[in-house]
Amino acid sequence: MSARRKWLIVLCVVGAVALAGGARVAWWLSVRNTPEYRAEVLVRELREAFREPGPVEAWLVKHRLQKRPIGFDVLATRLELCGKAAVGPLIGALRDGYSGSRFWAGIILSGMGQDAKDAVPALIAALKDPEVRVRAQAAYALGEIGPAARDAVPELIAASRDNEGSVRLATVIALSRIGYRAASR
Repeated sequence: MSARRKWLIVLCVVGAVALAGGARVAWWLSVRNTPEYRAEVLVRELREAFREPGPVEAWLVKHRLQKRPIGFDVLATRLELCGKAAVGPLIGALRDGYSGSRFWAGIILSGMGQDAKDAVPALIAALKDPEVRVRAQAAYALGEIGPAARDAVPELIAASRDNEGSVRLATVIALSRIGYRAASR
């Protein structure tokens, strides 16, 4: 059989599959192209990046034969671009077992500003996290959300008495960004 004839057969088969399954392919591509789907995938990557490495992976990373799976700053930018669609998965990441993913979820939510107002209850809960950097980042994120985070004022006032200076500083900054008028309502 000649090469030309093989290509003709392949094109016919591809065409037949495309005609038969075109609707399914179009649906699959439309689902994968939504901001919600992209946000879910990116948050899965975030969680995977903080997964405890197995013994082989740990050895490879230690000897610089393998890098960590993702650049966090790139991931943060990509999640911020997803907008409000990323808030739900990031709220889930705030409850993750690894402090690194909770910390980065707070950073990404703070970069989203007003779009992250649905995450206020989860950020309030993160003010009581055992990890210092997570508590400080949660306070900072609440400040970046601004007056929409006025429900967090009592918890921020309580967090301003934290033993760690970074948490106290972040809560004072957050309270100033939420504003006195919002805090008094």
